[in-house]
Amino acid sequence: MTLLEKHVGKSHIQVDTKVRLYQTYVLPVLVYGLEALSITKALVQLLDAFDTWSLQKILRIPYTRHVTSASVRETTGCPPVSSIIKTRSLCFLGHVARSDSR
Repeated sequence: MTLLEKHVGKSHIQVDTKVRLYQTYVLPVLVYGLEALSITKALVQLLDAFDTWSLQKILRIPYTRHVTSASVRETTGCPPVSSIIKTRSLCFLGHVARSDSR
């Protein structure tokens, strides 16, 4: 995220393009392998906080503005990371349930 912020976050690229780059490069790395782990509430809060912080950096919102997570999500149209992990976990469990038990 730091490299993305350094090169893309401060450029004059449109916000929707920045959000798509974030969803393409940062989110897959963030959620890689999490569908197989047991996710605690503390981990979910940390992941959602990082996601919101990253989107605020993309939107150039300073932390002193005290913007809510819901307004950031409404502006970008991105779902929370916790919901992405939940749907991927359910898909993974569906694959496991349908697999051969050898």
